[in-house]
Amino acid sequence: MKFSTTLLIFNLVISHAIIPNTKESSDHGVLCKISESEATRRFVSRLKMKHIPIVYQFTDGCSISRIVFNISGGCNEEENELWPSASMDESYSVKIDNGTISIHSEEIWGTLHAFETILQLVYRSELGQNVIFQRKVEDSPRLPHRGVLIGTSKHYLRTEAIKNITAALSIMKMNVLHWHMTDDESFPYSSTVYPELSSKGAYHPREYVYERGEIGSLIEFARLRGVRVIVEFDTPGEKMKRSRNL
Repeated sequence: MKFSTTLLIFNLVISHAIIPNTKESSDHGVLCKISESEATRRFVSRLKMKHIPIVYQFTDGCSISRIVFNISGGCNEEENELWPSASMDESYSVKIDNGTISIHSEEIWGTLHAFETILQLVYRSELGQNVIFQRKVEDSPRLPHRGVLIGTSKHYLRTEAIKNITAALSIMKMNVLHWHMTDDESFPYSSTVYPELSSKGAYHPREYVYERGEIGSLIEFARLRGVRVIVEFDTPGEKMKRSRNL
């Protein structure tokens, strides 16, 4: 990450105006659901939370009341949804100056990281105002695969808990959730083709299984945060549970 800063500080005004106008923020048409419906809402919601306090002699100055972002590669989901991939471009730049925060990225995934960076740069003044230094940031990941492995065979996790893990990954700018779903201990995946795998192989045939709708909702939750979900079904190893139930 490269950044430069000065002691010029702006008040960050939380209002409807700070939400980017999605039809005007890109040179490539209407922005996708990722930024229009999800990312900006999360950004504004977290902006209202308490930030790290800072002791500084503030003077009256400009206020940040507008965020503009440009996605060079476009972000139009009118025909097909955009999905994070192993080759996605996550680079971005942020410029905070003249009452405006400007974000530039090649793909939407860089814009998501830019939102996280901005939130990490916000402080709370002694008067309870959100303030941010004039600054320019250029950032890109060193490693394309940055993830966490969870295992739900030995210890079942409810989908809400997995969503919380996924949200934390996006805050830390990680991009992969490796989900080791099944093992010898249990088979919590509810298969429509082989239903006995979970009815006999899960810890509980109804309470401790993952339905297709739940998995789809979780994958979409992760997509909107730039996180890939890699689901692992081990084969041919660790197949004792499956062989007993078929």
